[in-house]
Amino acid sequence: MNYITVEMLRSSVEAMPDQFDSHAVIRHIMRTWPQLYVHELYSRERLPDPIMATHAEIGRALARLGSLEKTDRVESRNVRGEFDTENQGWKKPKP
Repeated sequence: MNYITVEMLRSSVEAMPDQFDSHAVIRHIMRTWPQLYVHELYSRERLPDPIMATHAEIGRALARLGSLEKTDRVESRNVRGEFDTENQGWKKPKP
C-alpha cells in the first residue's frame, strides 16, 4: 500500500473488540486518517473500482500482520452503506 501503513493497521486492530471484520477496520481507518485513506483510494483511480481494490488490499495486509486469526467469512454493512457484503472475520490472539 502507498499511504496506509502497517502501524495504522495495527493501531486500528488494537481499537477493535476481540472479534471483528475487515469492514470495521476500514471504517476505523476512514475516521482516524481520512486524508491518507483518500490518498490510498486515489492511488488506484485508474482501476475499474478503486474502492474495492483498496479494501481488498487492506484485507490482504491484515492477513500479513501475522497476529490475527481468520474466522469465518461474515456479512456486514459495506462502507458504501448500500448493503451487507461478505468480508473476512478476524480474531485477536489471546494474551
